[in-house]
Amino acid sequence: MYKTELHCHSSEVSGCSSVDVHGVVEKYIRHGYTTVVLTNHICGEDDFENYTRRVNKLFYTCDKAREAAGDKLCVLDGAEFRLKDDNDYLLIGVTKEFLLSERNFHEFEPYELKEKANAHGILVIEAHPLRYGQRLCHPDWVDGYEVHNGHPEQRSHNDAMELLADELRREGKILTSGTDHHDGHHMPNSGIATDEPITTLDGLVDVLKNGRYSLIKKGEIVKK
Repeated sequence: MYKTELHCHSSEVSGCSSVDVHGVVEKYIRHGYTTVVLTNHICGEDDFENYTRRVNKLFYTCDKAREAAGDKLCVLDGAEFRLKDDNDYLLIGVTKEFLLSERNFHEFEPYELKEKANAHGILVIEAHPLRYGQRLCHPDWVDGYEVHNGHPEQRSHNDAMELLADELRREGKILTSGTDHHDGHHMPNSGIATDEPITTLDGLVDVLKNGRYSLIKKGEIVKK
């Protein structure tokens, strides 16, 4: 099985992280992952020039991670986007062109972000939906939910999300897992497992949409 991380931060962009891309790459190679989606934090702002600089840095950092990884680890572009509802959303399949296609993404409602993202082949997954300070988004407004979050210091209420998993699955929602890596003591322990390696954003989106994966929770491969 091939292991892919769907939720990972680095210190170059995410101020809450203390590990740079070199440390991230080394750690995920050591833990047997074949792919990492680097989902650093980004949010919109009224100053579009400054927002553009931050978007450019987001993707430049992914390029740095790919350079550090060489052929030992596949690093894919990603983002964790915060909307005005104070919820966080993982954008799977995101591109620089998409993030710069609107001046006011931060003013969008979740369903507006989903509509715009889906038109560009991008999935919107609500991150840690039951963590304190956040709320579960309406199923019509997102493509899926992170039902397991491995951050050791955050109360993401994974047990409660597990109770909701069957209902969300019946709603046709994509269910994901992510380590939410930030710091040196955070060990990769979550993500998805697939029979074939994931090497492109289009391939990742296709795998998630068609359910050809298992979840990794606490280091163990389990059913979705």
